Amino acid sequence: AIITQVYAGTDISYCITQDGRLFGWGSGETHQLANEADDFQDSFYPIELKMPESKGVKDLSLAGTNTIVIDVYGKAFGWGWDLGEQPKEIEACKNMNQKVTMAA
Repeated sequence: AIITQVYAGTDISYCITQDGRLFGWGSGETHQLANEADDFQDSFYPIELKMPESKGVKDLSLAGTNTIVIDVYGKAFGWGWDLGEQPKEIEACKNMNQKVTMAA
């Protein structure tokens, strides 16, 4: 897989591949790795993270123990300590009539 973007946080890192796949490694203490609900395991190696109802990840933002991604259709998904264990579409962005983009 060709990596096109890399993101590094305090305890977690992510990369996005050319075909929109998302991989993460580091701390799973607060569900940063979007693991199963009861799985707080760390990973020293990149593991692929699955986005529900998404056809690929375009961009990502880290904020403390939360992660938000934008998929290729402009949908926002989030997970982490305040957002839940599994990636889910962010309700506040569901009814927007325009795509969500990340500020540079």
